Amino acid sequence: MRVLERISVAPRDDQRRVPRERRQRRGSGSLAVEILLRAFVSSWPLIVVVSALAAAGASPTATTLVSADLAELARDAGAIVRGRVVDTSAQWTPDRRAIDTVVTLEAESTLKGSLGANVRFVVPGGSMGRYRRIFVGAPQFAVGQHVVVFLGWEGPSYPHLLGMGQGVYRVTASADGAWLVSPPPLVPPPAGAVPIVRGDPARTPVPLAEFEQRVRQLAGAAR
Repeated sequence: MRVLERISVAPRDDQRRVPRERRQRRGSGSLAVEILLRAFVSSWPLIVVVSALAAAGASPTATTLVSADLAELARDAGAIVRGRVVDTSAQWTPDRRAIDTVVTLEAESTLKGSLGANVRFVVPGGSMGRYRRIFVGAPQFAVGQHVVVFLGWEGPSYPHLLGMGQGVYRVTASADGAWLVSPPPLVPPPAGAVPIVRGDPARTPVPLAEFEQRVRQLAGAAR
């Protein structure tokens, strides 16, 4: 079942409307939500289009995020890279029906695979002029951030993150200057809630050297 909600403000006679585009993403699963915001300049109207696919009888355009732990990510990734974000560039998809963002990392350490000194991967969503696409579950990046990414790819296209935001571990400096790696947000199961355990060691930031050693061990064991 597909639910479409549209909120709009009628334009004045001297305003022109921009044709609405439709976006569908391939995949399978029980629930997908994609929000496309189009903010028009000056006093033009704001149109919000919300598309949702319900769990019962989901169509082939649905997308489901399946929870993956660190061992699964290390096993399935074609490349695992730690680096600093040096560029984010939004672009239209080849069919010009949606917007993706290409993120460029300056590689500081390669834990699996080999993609060179500058690693580029694609994330759904981004802004192009008056158009902004928000894809629920896709992480956002900013120049200067330090991250560890778990990447996969199909064919000649850019690599993509495994499990959307699950494939990104953020690296930040503590008060004493030590680098720590924080796990990604939890992904709830298709039905039910994620139990939150205070002091869960799996959710605690760990020293960078310890994290990298663990990832290398997991990636090596998967071969």
